[in-house]
Amino acid sequence: NQDSLITRPIAVNILLELYKTADRVVEDASAITLPTQLFISGNDHVVHAKPQHLFYERLNTSIKEKHVLPGFYHDTLGEKDRVIPINKMRSFIETLFAQPLYQHDYQHEDTWSHSADVYRALQTPLPKYCPKRLYYKVLSRSMST
Repeated sequence: NQDSLITRPIAVNILLELYKTADRVVEDASAITLPTQLFISGNDHVVHAKPQHLFYERLNTSIKEKHVLPGFYHDTLGEKDRVIPINKMRSFIETLFAQPLYQHDYQHEDTWSHSADVYRALQTPLPKYCPKRLYYKVLSRSMST
């Protein structure tokens, strides 16, 4: 209450939507094919590190960097030592501009990708007495009458 730089809390409905969106971003990270640089603040008590590491693992690009910054809190670029991530960003961007334009190879995405795996999982028939299958069976019958 005494620190004028700390703003009011975020409304619960906004936080819940942020949380759901973050889950979707981590789940669909394999759709990201652009060069990506990720910073994880080592002492962040707002955002959990595990989903950030999972997001990084799922990225579908060979050009990616992950930096864990010990001693950094939630506002990574607002920290007093922000020169550390800024220098890493500068280096990453300069390296990208020094290379030929990156083009992701989508040639085999329909067979060897996270999306292809999801598609195959959706094509697999549900077991005969699976609750989900029974639910859809009842639902389809009720809609046809």
